Amino acid sequence: MAKVMMVDDDPDFLDIQRGVLESRGHEVITVEKASEAVEAARREKPDVVVVDLMMEEEDAGFELCYRFKKGEAGFVPPVVMVTGVASDPGIPFDGGADGGWIKADAFLNKPIRPEELISAVERLAGGE
Repeated sequence: MAKVMMVDDDPDFLDIQRGVLESRGHEVITVEKASEAVEAARREKPDVVVVDLMMEEEDAGFELCYRFKKGEAGFVPPVVMVTGVASDPGIPFDGGADGGWIKADAFLNKPIRPEELISAVERLAGGE
């Protein structure tokens, strides 16, 4: 099974999603600060990274995804970007034309259905 790193400043969200992924046999590492995520990834070598769009700073998720895709962790992991932005103001967010520069491999809107997260993680981890 996959080793998944989840980066989000909401510990309740992390606990819930950890349970979802661990129920499928995945190993889950959680990080609550974007500023600590690259070093944690360098240490842990996750197969997939799940990153919240807005954390300590409004653009923390964007910046973190960019840093992962530049290889700052010593490798380039697949990244799933998650956001509650779309559910709050009713604005659809799919990383399309405007979000293409982010280079995330998948986008999920909060609240995330368990099957959506499992599907994205397993697809990006190599179809486990």
